[in-house]
Formats: sequence, structure tokens, C-alpha cells
Amino acid sequence: MADIKLYLFGAPRLERNGVTVELDTRKAIALLAYLTLTGQPRRRDTLAALLWPEQDQASARGALRRTLSPLNKALGGVGLLADRETVWLDNSAPLWSDIAAFQRLLRAARPRAAQSPDQCDSIVEPLAAAVALAHDDFILSRFLCFRLRQHGTLSLLCVVFALARAKKRHTRDWKSPGSESPI
Repeated sequence: MADIKLYLFGAPRLERNGVTVELDTRKAIALLAYLTLTGQPRRRDTLAALLWPEQDQASARGALRRTLSPLNKALGGVGLLADRETVWLDNSAPLWSDIAAFQRLLRAARPRAAQSPDQCDSIVEPLAAAVALAHDDFILSRFLCFRLRQHGTLSLLCVVFALARAKKRHTRDWKSPGSESPI
């Protein structure tokens, strides 16, 4: 079975079995990102209006149909499902996403209400893993900000990005010629 990875930190890219897959349009990767981030089946009309707002419904649905075929081929025929009205990703498909992994790590790092401060060490490992995933600059889209606010993880996300920036700055400062080790 194909190993499929969707990277959304940095420039979006799709890999299948370790090889970057070129998609014919940016809308194809946007569609895949949207389906991955929502994790829910979406109506074709909704997707068409979202991705082709400047077109009438019939033209937008046609553009969606023409985007689904090459996207399915790029995925190796695995994971993308559709019927006449709905498009969705098969949850059992081997599709990994850095954003989905990042969100899982943030959920794992959320301290429990009854947790004492000395038990908070349990959140360090998932936060460190989340920081490692956030290796490139990532501009949060309105959609992702909404989803994170909805799930109450936006403040934790800000902490993780602050840690990532601090790590990047610390590494850069330490590697600068003539600078002393900050340790």
C-alpha cells in the first residue's frame, strides 16, 4: 500500500512512497488540504463554491470533477472517495498530514485540569514533537484559526510557535560566526 504524506507547513506538497507528486493545479492540493483538515465528507456544491467562487455552480462543479480525477491519480487511487453529491477521504487510507499530526500532539500536550504542576512534564514530549513538525514558516489560514479556536487549542498553538521561533533563533544565534555558545 502507498505511503502518502501531505505537508502543509511551508510550501504545500504531496509525497507518495517518499517521492514528491506534482499536482496539475494548486486547487487540487487546496482540496486535499481542506478535506484533510476538516476530516468530514463535504458536499460537492460546497467544495465547488469554496474553490471556484467566481464561477457559476455548473462550471464550478465541472472544475471540481476535473480536479478530482488527477488528485485521485496522484494519491495512487487510494483514500479519495466520492459519490454524486459528496467527496471525502477514507479514514482508513494511509494518508499522513503534518498538520493533523501537529493537532494530535497539541491535544496530547493539553494539561488535564486535575494535573498538578509537577505532573506537567508529560506535556513536554508532545510539545517538543509539535515544535519539530513546525520546521518551516506557516501562515495560519482563516480556516485553521477557526478550527483551532473551535477546539480551544489556539493559545497552546501560540505557545508551540513561540517555542519553535525561540528554537530557530537559539540555533541561529549559536551557529553565528564569532558567537559564544549560549549554553
